Amino acid sequence: MNYIVYLAHGSQAVLDQVVFSILSYLHVLDEFPRDTRILVYCDRPELFSKLLSDLSFLKCEKLESDQIRSYRGTADFVHRVKIKVLQEVLRTHSGNMIFVDADTAFLRSPAPLFEYINRGLFVMHVRERQSRHFMRFLQSLDSLVATADLPNANGRPALRPSSVVMWNAGVIGLSAEKRPILNAVLTMTDTILPLVPKKPKTIRSVCEQFAFSYVFQVEGVVLPADQYIYHYWDFKEEFGTVLREFFAHCDGRPLMQMIEATARIPPRRLHQPKLEYDRLSRLPKLLRKLRGKRWEIPDWEI
Repeated sequence: MNYIVYLAHGSQAVLDQVVFSILSYLHVLDEFPRDTRILVYCDRPELFSKLLSDLSFLKCEKLESDQIRSYRGTADFVHRVKIKVLQEVLRTHSGNMIFVDADTAFLRSPAPLFEYINRGLFVMHVRERQSRHFMRFLQSLDSLVATADLPNANGRPALRPSSVVMWNAGVIGLSAEKRPILNAVLTMTDTILPLVPKKPKTIRSVCEQFAFSYVFQVEGVVLPADQYIYHYWDFKEEFGTVLREFFAHCDGRPLMQMIEATARIPPRRLHQPKLEYDRLSRLPKLLRKLRGKRWEIPDWEI
């Protein structure tokens, strides 16, 4: 069996993102595969009641507040919850799993990704370039390899942290047979969190992402998922405005109309002006700021 897994807790914005991502998945399918299920781990399953009533292949698993608090660990690290949920999924389910962040949209059927996972490969969203601050932090971790403080699952030779390719963790795919590897991911996350410098704060936020990247590369081959799933992590605030209007428009409408409406607000297209602005050099950016018009979301209509 194949599983698409979401984690939805906290704000209404996150819940809206998850519902939209599920709708986008349904939109790219000709028919729903019989060997695939959707699992949503959430703190408010009642908010998914409409989808649950219409979709027999979707199941919500309730996360209690004390459980979430425990999953965050002693360092109170929000991204640690993801690792603990993945461990729970693979403890209770056999087969292949793709964990998808809330702020995502499907571009095409992920069936080929499940085929890769079934062959023993790993899937993450896309390769990323490390910031200079994070590279300095990784270089400081290199000394831990010599003292064998950086874990791996099967005793394979450790990698120098500064040599590891960083992958975006908005998509994580692996089979249940690889479950022990998640213990190494969790241990590595807990190992490096206390070593993180206080500034810049962005380093702390990607510790779990680095742990997945490191352990997966020690243990096997990682393939990208960006041709199948779009991750709008740096556009979610702006797209949140669009989603609020989307759900207000779709309130009370049949599920099929909601699925069809997702095609009218594709986050990949709406995100492009911001991406183009971010790629500009310093002077063109400054000129746009002075004009008071850095970038704007393209016209859209539901």
